[in-house]
Amino acid sequence: MIVNLQSSVILALITIGIVTITACDGLFSPSDQDDSVVFRSSFETQGSINAWLGGNSIDRSDEACPGGGKHSARVSDRNETWCYLDLSKSKSDRYLTIRFWAKTVGFGGVVSFAILGTQQDEIWINIVDTNWTQYMATDTLYCPAGHTPRITMGTGDLVHCNIFVDLMEVEIVQ
Repeated sequence: MIVNLQSSVILALITIGIVTITACDGLFSPSDQDDSVVFRSSFETQGSINAWLGGNSIDRSDEACPGGGKHSARVSDRNETWCYLDLSKSKSDRYLTIRFWAKTVGFGGVVSFAILGTQQDEIWINIVDTNWTQYMATDTLYCPAGHTPRITMGTGDLVHCNIFVDLMEVEIVQ
């Protein structure tokens, strides 16, 4: 019984590690990586979709933004639960911002960016364009060391709509 429990725990930890590693998938080559980017995804692998939690409202689409590879994330109105991704805890105090490409089919949706455990407001970006458009937050969020940044995406449950998101980045603002 104890051996089976230990095996299950080890398997779960390995699975979490694989999902975490594949969450920052991509279209981006190592030369594109820099120290200012703390998260980057072009949603090219199923693992980059599986890393998102909070419901079955996200899947991988065969549509992609210009320069975005072959896939994007599609967030739909399948339920009221929005999907979210918690990034790694910050190792130092820093200011962060988010940018991505997106489009909507229907009445739009939202991508929000927050720092868990702080009292500051979230950044909310409304997706309203039906053509691929680059969205960039005009604000930054202060992320103290030891706090977790969270990205949330959703469309609500009132109308039939989807948002498509691609080339998402969270970066440190100098």
